[in-house]
Amino acid sequence: MAIIISVANQKGGAGKTTTAQQLAVELAGAGYRILVVDMDPQASFTQWYRLRVKQNLNHFTVQTIPQGLLVDDLADLKLRTDLDIILIDCPGNIVDITVAAIQSSDAVITPVRATGLDIAATKHLIAVVAGLMKENKDLRFMMFHNAKHSSRRMDKDGEASLTRAAKGMPGQRAFILKTAITDTAAVAEAGMTGLSVREYAPKSPSTTQYRKLIKEILACLKPAEQLQTSASV
Repeated sequence: MAIIISVANQKGGAGKTTTAQQLAVELAGAGYRILVVDMDPQASFTQWYRLRVKQNLNHFTVQTIPQGLLVDDLADLKLRTDLDIILIDCPGNIVDITVAAIQSSDAVITPVRATGLDIAATKHLIAVVAGLMKENKDLRFMMFHNAKHSSRRMDKDGEASLTRAAKGMPGQRAFILKTAITDTAAVAEAGMTGLSVREYAPKSPSTTQYRKLIKEILACLKPAEQLQTSASV
C-alpha cells in the first residue's frame, strides 16, 4: 500500500508548499512513485506544477480531491499498487479538511520558523496531531526548523525550541528532525520557476540541506522496530 504523508502547518509562510515541492521532486527522482494531492485553496503547488509540465519536468502527478470525498478517495488511493507515496499539501490553517487529511495519513511533516509567533501557532497543530495519534497508533509526526537565519538569536536555539513545543507527544512516533533549512534566495526563486531547489541551484546550501532532510524523513518512516529512538522527542 502507498504511504500517505500530510505536509501541514496552520501558520502562513512556514514553507509548507515549498517543502511539499522539494519532497515530490526528490522522492520521484529517487524512484518513488509519487502522487501529490493539492488541498490548499490557493493551489500554489498546482500552479508551480504547471510550470514543470510546460518544461517537460513532471515526474509525478498532481490532483485535487473535493473535500467531501477526501477520506474515501484517500482510502482508495492508498490501495493502488502503482503508487508508493501520496503527499498532501494541506490548507494553511486547521480546518476540517486538514484534520481529515491527517486522520488518513501515516505521517505528518511540519516546517516551522523559529519565531515566537510561529512556534505559538504551531502548538495548536501539535495538540491536534497528538490527539489523533492516540486514535491512530501508527501515525508519525515530524517537525523541522525551516527558513533558518544564522544571525538571529532565536534561530540558533531553533531545535531546542521545537523540542519544547512538542513536549508530551508520543516519543517513539514524534521526531524533531536534525536538519534545518536555511533561508536562501534559491529557495524563493526556485518556487517561481517550477523547479526544485536542486534543479534551480544545485550548489546552494539549501540543496544539500533538503537532501539530508529527506533522508531523515525516510528514516523516520521505517517500521517501529527499526527506528532510532535518539531522534525522538
